[in-house]
Amino acid sequence: RVAHTTKVSYSGPVRASFNEVRMTPLTLPTQITLESRVSAGAGVPVWTYADYWGTYVSVFDISEPHEMLTIQAHATVETGQRLTDKVPGPVSWADLEARTADGRLLEFLLPTPLTTVTPAVADTVTAAVRGADPVEAAEEIAARVRAQVSYIAGSTGVRTNAQEAWDQGQGVCQDMAQVTVALLRAAGLPAKYVSGYLHSD
Repeated sequence: RVAHTTKVSYSGPVRASFNEVRMTPLTLPTQITLESRVSAGAGVPVWTYADYWGTYVSVFDISEPHEMLTIQAHATVETGQRLTDKVPGPVSWADLEARTADGRLLEFLLPTPLTTVTPAVADTVTAAVRGADPVEAAEEIAARVRAQVSYIAGSTGVRTNAQEAWDQGQGVCQDMAQVTVALLRAAGLPAKYVSGYLHSD
């Protein structure tokens, strides 16, 4: 069960607010979302649509003056073993290049302001995985990030980019994810950063 509450307070009354939240867990090969609901207060209708990336977006607006907004998301998710018998086989570099040439995966190869490293860093890491298959390359890149960037709570902020975290040698989960995404993309492996909840048990 996931229960998530977000509270937003304003310095004065807000006449109206228009909101989009992405708080609905996806059904994936390793998890099934059994039930999910998002609410923003009594009498506030919430609409849902799937965005370009396949994420469920809950949309609502509040037209009455308000000084606080409370959003509650509740979900029940079954996790565990792979929930389908269809296990994808290994992908070759040629298959990967063909799939990304003109499809949506191409976007997962492009750098963003937060997922960019210098050519020198990218070249060093990609040279180390030359000759490896895509899975081996991904595992080696993740291991190099783990060796380079130590987890230190509070060491970075939400605007810290991959290069800064790499240079500092420290960061938090989002920094490790952004460095890993930057290096995977530099190696030709489509990658994206998806946030979620960690079920430690």
